[in-house]
Amino acid sequence: MVGLLLLKQLENLSDERVVLQF
Repeated sequence: MVGLLLLKQLENLSDERVVLQF
């Protein structure tokens, strides 16, 4: 369960970084 939450957080961070780049 904790691993899934961490993966989701990492995906959110990566998505935010991609948006900031554009």
